[in-house]
Amino acid sequence: MFIYQFILIPIALLALVALIIRQKEGRSSWLSFILSLLVVIAVFIIGIFPDISVTLAGFFGIKRGLDFVFIVGILGSYLLLYKIYNMLDHLENELTELVRNIALKDEYNNQDDN
Repeated sequence: MFIYQFILIPIALLALVALIIRQKEGRSSWLSFILSLLVVIAVFIIGIFPDISVTLAGFFGIKRGLDFVFIVGILGSYLLLYKIYNMLDHLENELTELVRNIALKDEYNNQDDN
C-alpha cells in the first residue's frame, strides 16, 4: 500500500461525511452535492485502486497516472474558478442595480419632501 493511500482514503471519508452533513442542513444544492459526491467517490476509488489512474491516463495518452490526476485537478480548479467568477459578476450586477434603485427611490422621496 502506498503512502498516499493512507492519506486519500481518510480524507475522502471525511469529505463524504462533510458533504452529507452539509446537504442535510440545506447548505448546498442537489447539483453541487452530486458533483461533489462524484469527486469524493473518484478520490476514494483511486485511493483504493491506484492502478485505475494509470489505465485512465493511458486512455488519454498520458504516461503516468499521477500526472493524469494532477491534470484533472487543475482542469477542475479552472472550472471552479470560472464558476466563482461568473457568480461574482452576477452579484456585482445585482448590487449595482440595487444601489441604483435605492438612489432613485431616495431622490424621489427627497423631491416629495420639498
